[in-house]
Amino acid sequence: MLMSCKNTSDNSPFTSLGMSVNFATGHKVHWTIDSTFTESPKNFVLQAAETPDFSSLLWEKPVGDSFFGIDNTDYKQSWNDNTRYRVKLETSKGVYYSPVLDFGKSQEERRKYGQSAEIQRKELLRMQYTGEDVWLLKRRTVGQVDWDAVDEVDGTPTSYQNASLGTSWKQGFYNPLGFRLSVEDCQQQKQLTSPGVREDVIKAIRTIGFPIIGERDFVVFANDERYSVVNVKQVYFPGSDICVVQTGALQLVTPSDPIYKMAMPERNI
Repeated sequence: MLMSCKNTSDNSPFTSLGMSVNFATGHKVHWTIDSTFTESPKNFVLQAAETPDFSSLLWEKPVGDSFFGIDNTDYKQSWNDNTRYRVKLETSKGVYYSPVLDFGKSQEERRKYGQSAEIQRKELLRMQYTGEDVWLLKRRTVGQVDWDAVDEVDGTPTSYQNASLGTSWKQGFYNPLGFRLSVEDCQQQKQLTSPGVREDVIKAIRTIGFPIIGERDFVVFANDERYSVVNVKQVYFPGSDICVVQTGALQLVTPSDPIYKMAMPERNI
């Protein structure tokens, strides 16, 4: 489920709030922040409550400077009408709240949640045989501006050699996030250029609805090859905003690209 945050108060930085349903590993609640929001540091807290005003919390879970949180409590196994989620953002200047996300408040919505979870379960089962484990390097859209790496007039990146990696922020990407995808097709072309032979590799990929992949994110494979997301399409459950499948295209990045400077965790994704 994905909802727009246009109806929040004027000072709320949240632009969207969504959830990917998974009764086995936990429901993933994810959000986006207005790119003009500059307050820092940022600490996000995922909250669950029974009351619409959140006067009685079921639990809350700090997730730090992230773009998602996971409900891996026992509550995720229940279709409790009163389960609601929201995200609290704490900065040095104040506290902000996302809109409230009601989980399965009607029989129709419960059916959509259940069917979307089943679709993703079958997609994951398919990828157990056809897919592979990779890392997502998700590009930040908000953060602390790195003024040593941007134009002071228009804010565009001027350097790709430091930690911003061409994003304008002091930390250009979120921590690597492991997920699974399947490569549906791979096209390779070699071109003769003035520096030498250049190999272009394009991979068509398919994955489930979380994590949400965006253009200009990067995907890292087990051999450390890094691919830029150049095209992506989200498929939603009919009549809802629940993303169940994503398809897209990845383009191989040359080893000289600064994105290779970003250290990766061990391969136990």
